[in-house]
Amino acid sequence: MLVLFTLLRRVDAAHQALTGTLSDAKPVPPPWRRSMRDERNMHAPTSALDIILVATAIAAGLVLLLWFAFFAGSPLPR
Repeated sequence: MLVLFTLLRRVDAAHQALTGTLSDAKPVPPPWRRSMRDERNMHAPTSALDIILVATAIAAGLVLLLWFAFFAGSPLPR
């Protein structure tokens, strides 16, 4: 996990360097830690790390759904 974490951080840093989105501003809190009243202009740009993690979670959910629907079989005796 440490190797994967290091690899993902390097990919994110390379993406930020290539796109010129290095953020020197103060960090924006994630949406679940903000009040709905704070929705003025606090949108952080989407990073490569965010996209990779969301895509991985969606892919894992789809694989689980396919396995459960087609390959798991019935737990009931025949």
